[in-house]
Amino acid sequence: MGPFRSAPAPLEVWEWAFLAVSTFAAVAIRLPFLDRFPPGGFFDECQNVLVACGILKGELPVFVGEASQMPALYFYPVAASVALFGRNVESVRLVSALAGTAAIPVFYLLARRFFAREVAAAAALVLVGSRWHLNFSRIGFNGILSPLVELLSLLALAKAFESRRALHWALFGASVGIGLQTYYAFNLFPAVLAAAVAAYLFRGGLRSFREDLVPLARGIGLAVAVAVVLLLPLVVFAVRHPETFF
Repeated sequence: MGPFRSAPAPLEVWEWAFLAVSTFAAVAIRLPFLDRFPPGGFFDECQNVLVACGILKGELPVFVGEASQMPALYFYPVAASVALFGRNVESVRLVSALAGTAAIPVFYLLARRFFAREVAAAAALVLVGSRWHLNFSRIGFNGILSPLVELLSLLALAKAFESRRALHWALFGASVGIGLQTYYAFNLFPAVLAAAVAAYLFRGGLRSFREDLVPLARGIGLAVAVAVVLLLPLVVFAVRHPETFF
């Protein structure tokens, strides 16, 4: 059967303009007044700043236990934000706002692979103003990272289906390896990816399954290897410190 489908056409001028405008709109409602809306500071936000301050003092955690109880990857961009903008609630919320904003163009680029460009644009605009997405884009929780990494994983998988290139399979594996170190909700997402792979394999019945099984197995093997390498420090920590990890 060959690749999933031909690669989508290059972005047209109006699409570049749309991406610029929609991303600007996302910035306009996600970044301003982070110190005031929402008011105050949540316990998790304060805890995240404290962990970030520890990183700035020289700590290099792989996993943060006790009150945080999560992989440490999220805290490194928070530490960078704290280093640049100070130890305050805006610094930790800025990471969420940027992650939420970045999801908009990624969502459009993914949607245009499967739907008409007008439909993709409408979907991106819905995400810009989504109450759930906007809310968590303005709060310093790491949960907002999951939608972004999920979109990146699906985009990389679609590219791998189209091109069969090792680079795209490696990027797919990297996005999954990173996603498994964000919010725990991402731990369920590999089931979605497995369903997508199965749907691709059987898109043309048994014939496509027989033709695509071997090349896809190679690509998925590479993706799994990349994900395992990225997850290895966390796995080693879990084996050595089960009382903290579990």
